[in-house]
Order: sequence, then structure tokens, then C-alpha cells
Amino acid sequence: MILEKLEIERNRWGPNEGRLAGSIKFKNPTGEVSLILTDKHIQQILEVCADSIVIISKEVATDLTAQTIEQANFKQLSKSDK
Repeated sequence: MILEKLEIERNRWGPNEGRLAGSIKFKNPTGEVSLILTDKHIQQILEVCADSIVIISKEVATDLTAQTIEQANFKQLSKSDK
């Protein structure tokens, strides 16, 4: 089975406000299976992903910082050329 779709969102109102909810859909040549994900299911998925999320977040922050510094240096160089 191949993962076709994964949706996760936080409930914004109602009795489950603040909890996560979602769905997941798998397909294969003979059909598809869709499941409703509860807050507990999603917490388990996020626990599996947690270490990778931290690593990727740090990489993105480092790249963003480097780009910001490069942009600031470029602006300073442009001003000094005038």
C-alpha cells in the first residue's frame, strides 16, 4: 500500500478544541483504505517524527540565519559603493 494522503489539523472549536484530528489514505492497485486519526494516533505519529523535526528545524534556522546575514552584508556593500 502506498500513502496517498495525510491530513492533520488542530480542532479550533467544539468539545475537542485544541486536540489534533486528521485522516490518512492508502492506495494500491485493488483499492484504497481511509482511516480517521484521533489525537492519540497523531501524537504517536509525531513522537516517531520528533527527532527529525528538531534536526530539520535547526537546519532551516541555520539556513535562514545565513541568508539574512548575506542579505544584510549585500545591503551594506551596496550602500558603501555609492
